[in-house]
Amino acid sequence: PRSAAQRPTVGPLRVLLDDNYPPYVFRDRNGRLQGILPEQWAAWQQATGRPVELHAMDRQAAMRQRHD
Repeated sequence: PRSAAQRPTVGPLRVLLDDNYPPYVFRDRNGRLQGILPEQWAAWQQATGRPVELHAMDRQAAMRQRHD
């Protein structure tokens, strides 16, 4: 495996999540994403060195955005 210094520079991986699917993903009182999936993506980001942007929204809104 290449070290972080040897990896090509790439933009963040953008991941779309449902924002209300506990225990996998949900928002705390302050609106921050919590749950199994955000934790897994944080671990993946740390292991790979590639930044991850989590975008969480209502499933129906996500489906509409997907088709725009």
